[in-house]
Amino acid sequence: MGKKLDRNKYDISLVYGFLKCPHCSMIFNDLSLTEIEKKCPNCGEAGPREMFPSGSQISLIKTIQSVIQDAKSKYDKWITDLMVKMITYTARLNTTKLMESLFDEMRDRAHSIDKQVEYLQREFELSKEKAILMWVDLMSSEQTSPGHKFTVILTITLFESFFTQLLKDLIIKNKGTYELAEYILDILFSYKAHLELFNKLTNDSFEQALGNVKASKEYRDKLVDLRRKRNIFIHGNPWAISRVDSQDAFDFALNSVVIFKDLNNKYCAKSKI
Repeated sequence: MGKKLDRNKYDISLVYGFLKCPHCSMIFNDLSLTEIEKKCPNCGEAGPREMFPSGSQISLIKTIQSVIQDAKSKYDKWITDLMVKMITYTARLNTTKLMESLFDEMRDRAHSIDKQVEYLQREFELSKEKAILMWVDLMSSEQTSPGHKFTVILTITLFESFFTQLLKDLIIKNKGTYELAEYILDILFSYKAHLELFNKLTNDSFEQALGNVKASKEYRDKLVDLRRKRNIFIHGNPWAISRVDSQDAFDFALNSVVIFKDLNNKYCAKSKI
């Protein structure tokens, strides 16, 4: 995570590598288990296995892949067109790097339109009227390139889907029914409530659980960062999510597949290995 968007290929082949035993709930990275006569290496039962991630989760990952690829393909044209607009105000914004630096400066002042306009006026020696026009062009250009923002929103949605499924499986492991698990998760819809439920069902905090399955500190920090930026964006700050955040989100989405496989195997599966 933290890489720039310089990749031409966004490979999601990893997500097709796992199968879940419906008898013991262990998830294996072994596609030979598609053979229904083959016994589970953990519980010894044969039969059909479940796909992990689920079909809907794979569809969401494919959507994230499609959105980020589309956003990348549009980015170069978008930034070039924007630089043409900026010539009206200044000749100093003539490279992608300079434009991205400007966006960073604007995000630092995102809580105040007045401060953004004042920065443009001072930095590029513009009249207030021209600085306002420049701000409008920058803001409207930012609004017409939503793909990178959608990547972050969809990635957190994927994380929440994984976490909800983990909680349902934990409820079932603790003698609950599928219907009860569905009912509880419908009532406890906040992230804080989900964290508290996880703690009650496992006697571990979710942070401890991530450490127990050796999730990197970077993954844990990125979860906090992406959720925070998603929430800030949804509550009205169009600058909250950057282009680099979308690359972090794509990497986070793929890492989440392995993390939740490991969480499932530690906390939900009936391990005999």
